[in-house]
Amino acid sequence: MLFNLEVLADGKEKIICYENTTNQFTDPESGKVYFDDLPRRNYARQSDTYAIDLKNVGTLYIQLGLKCNFHCKYCHQNQFRTSSQVTDFTPSRVDGFIDILKRNHVNVHSIALWGGEPLVYWKTLKRLIPKLRELFPDILINFPTNGSLLDKEKVEFLEKYNIHFYISYDGKQTNRDESVFDKKELLESLRSLKGGVDIMSTQNRASIPIRAVRNEFREIDLKLHSLAVYTIARCNPYNASQAQEILIPDEKIQMHSAFIYDVLHGKVEDEHLYRGLLDRFEHLLRVIAFRFGVDSQETTYCANSLGRDVTIDCTGTLFNCMNIPVHRFGTVDTFKPFDKSKIFKSPLKRKPCLECPFLTICRGGCPLVHDEASEVFKVNCHNLKCLAVPFFRTMVERLLGVYLKRITRASDNKCFGEF
Repeated sequence: MLFNLEVLADGKEKIICYENTTNQFTDPESGKVYFDDLPRRNYARQSDTYAIDLKNVGTLYIQLGLKCNFHCKYCHQNQFRTSSQVTDFTPSRVDGFIDILKRNHVNVHSIALWGGEPLVYWKTLKRLIPKLRELFPDILINFPTNGSLLDKEKVEFLEKYNIHFYISYDGKQTNRDESVFDKKELLESLRSLKGGVDIMSTQNRASIPIRAVRNEFREIDLKLHSLAVYTIARCNPYNASQAQEILIPDEKIQMHSAFIYDVLHGKVEDEHLYRGLLDRFEHLLRVIAFRFGVDSQETTYCANSLGRDVTIDCTGTLFNCMNIPVHRFGTVDTFKPFDKSKIFKSPLKRKPCLECPFLTICRGGCPLVHDEASEVFKVNCHNLKCLAVPFFRTMVERLLGVYLKRITRASDNKCFGEF
């Protein structure tokens, strides 16, 4: 669908046309197509068939189980934590799991250990991690954690095997169960990390601003290696009852959006902390400059929906998602490609997505959400503005060398933002 971008270029106002499904910018006065001089890149299109190449997996998500010692209100897993078909990963299952990977010649670019809370499964991890590192000596292995179960022994073990972890943290006064950094032993262990601590701050209804998160770590004299600011609390069919808890107030949307805009424009201190955000944005610029359409695998919201990333439990059973593992795809040994449309919804089949300029950036949100008239979809769409709006603004300004003032839809002149 076509959108008019009202911009300021060289001190003059002008209109640039933007087609959101092909990512094409055009000057309506001259007919010039921007970036037409760049070599056209052929790209892999999203397929209606879900298939897996086990010899070339992107990220292998190992689902340890859904047990967790926290009860965060916005958590994806609250509604099925005790009813999931994921088999809990016990120490006795480690050898059998490694055999599954070996006999199927599974080759991966990275591994993510997933829960629930992965450290609830510490006895399993102590057996599993050395065997994974022996099988995959050089790849990145990481996991998220709420941090409450970390101690000196665990930190030293993880460093020994070069296992990276990032702590999910939203501020002392949030809807989490406890402030983990009040623990003296934990602080001492984290201060020993050579590179510093990686923090993921999920923006949600109760979270504090990113600047405040950074300041809290200064106050406790804990060195940060990175601070992820692009994780947004989202709603799905399995936590629909929590929709109002997940919905981020407008003022917080605007605050977070403004912060991301400043990061992308180099207007914040400690810019190195936000490398994940900057890397994601640089990827977007390449997608747009080479005019990869929204049917490209490069623009998909979730690589699990394409089979590039794979979620597996200790029995070798394949699941649709590391966070919401409710659909089983058979096992590594028995998997067969299938029509994915009944499980994953393409943004190209959602009318609201096609009528929005931010399609390439939010990519339609979670592909498990099929009903675009639902509150689940509306909450996702609302919350993702935190990321979509500053990314789109900066993309236009960086690529075209202009200042974006206003976005309107050509068909009905509906405004999608004034800046």
